[in-house]
Amino acid sequence: MISFLVSDLFIASLCIAQSAPSFPDHPDSPNIVLILTDDMGYTDLSCYGQTRWSTPRLDSLAQSGIRFTRAYASASVCTPSRCGLLTGCYPFRSGLGGHALWFNAQNGLSPKTSTLPSVLKSAGYQTACFGKWHLGHLPKYAPNLHGFDVFEGIPYSHSMWTLRDDGSKVKFPPLPLFHDSVVVDHIDTQDKMEHLTERFTDGACRFIEQAAEKKRPFFVYLAHSMPHVPLGCTAPFRGKSGGGLYGDVMMELDANVGRVIDTLDRLRVRDNTIFIFTSDNGPWLNYGNHGGTCDGLREGKGTSFEGGFRVPMLVSFPAGLKSGKVEKGMVSHLDLFPTLLAYAGVSLSDLKTDGFDMRSFWQGTTLNPRHEFSYYFNRQRQAQSIGNLKEIFSHDYESYELGRPGKDGKAETRVKTRAQHAVYDLEQDLGETHDIQK
Repeated sequence: MISFLVSDLFIASLCIAQSAPSFPDHPDSPNIVLILTDDMGYTDLSCYGQTRWSTPRLDSLAQSGIRFTRAYASASVCTPSRCGLLTGCYPFRSGLGGHALWFNAQNGLSPKTSTLPSVLKSAGYQTACFGKWHLGHLPKYAPNLHGFDVFEGIPYSHSMWTLRDDGSKVKFPPLPLFHDSVVVDHIDTQDKMEHLTERFTDGACRFIEQAAEKKRPFFVYLAHSMPHVPLGCTAPFRGKSGGGLYGDVMMELDANVGRVIDTLDRLRVRDNTIFIFTSDNGPWLNYGNHGGTCDGLREGKGTSFEGGFRVPMLVSFPAGLKSGKVEKGMVSHLDLFPTLLAYAGVSLSDLKTDGFDMRSFWQGTTLNPRHEFSYYFNRQRQAQSIGNLKEIFSHDYESYELGRPGKDGKAETRVKTRAQHAVYDLEQDLGETHDIQK
């Protein structure tokens, strides 16, 4: 049996908790736009190999910066992934390491937790969140309590709504749309659901215009609810992609990323804006043609195989990064917390994080500081990568490959099974099919 894992003590030591951070005055700190999609697969963009539909604006974004081929979400389902993204720590540390929060969940991310928006706000940034929150729907977990000056969006996945028709017998309450802490609408019709991508992008563009006038750096977190089921897009994109409804949704997402970029260009702030595009986890494959793709990877969302954790990630920063780079080194959403804060001029010595400051690595001046990554579900470490080797620990999970794909918005079953201990060489065996122990 091969075991090459670092100890729990080493993993724990990556988190450093000190006193409150110091914030020097950095009037020229870069703006930050972080766009997160929901359940988008690793090969859903044409720059990652998709051929059934095209994503030209995102392909152009990749050409203007770095395209990462080995980026990992901090978890393989919605809530913990978002928790890790915004805190820079493995999500079990915040008590949100398991399943996605249900619409009636009583827990959430504590406002006492340092988050990317809360630290950036303390450093003088204007901050806003548009889209899906999913870190606690109760008022005591609201986005505005986590450092966001503005929140416009929904509290959890838009699949938890009154028109759910995938066979679920749960009676869902009306899905609220918030402006800060006030409910201003309900997503209770097909038309409203189909306009979510457009609506969230409208809010982000308005905020960028207002923030740019104030001559202070801004942070925009645009957390789209698509392409999570149920799928929906506006009329100009319906039937236009050649890739079915899922392709139409991706086509609209791509166009709306372009709208944000065009807004930055028009306001002449694009060069000094760090622009990040990524997904919260892998695709929900049991929805078949309404789920994404992760061709060549094993399994999908909710598993600790590559299809669950490995996500597309694009980073563009014209003033600070070279264009057209394809980076094969291991990186994680966990690294965005210390990296973006360092760009903002925040001292990292007083912050708690499982991530690494990637600035010099992104710029190509130093070696990659990340050599390992842990695939957690709750507090259970189900897999571990060190370099190109990945060790799977025996654990129970639900398999897509052993189940059947659904169709047209209806999910089919996954099969409960047990992953056996194995070691894979991801450089030679990205699909995790050949155990090198045997």
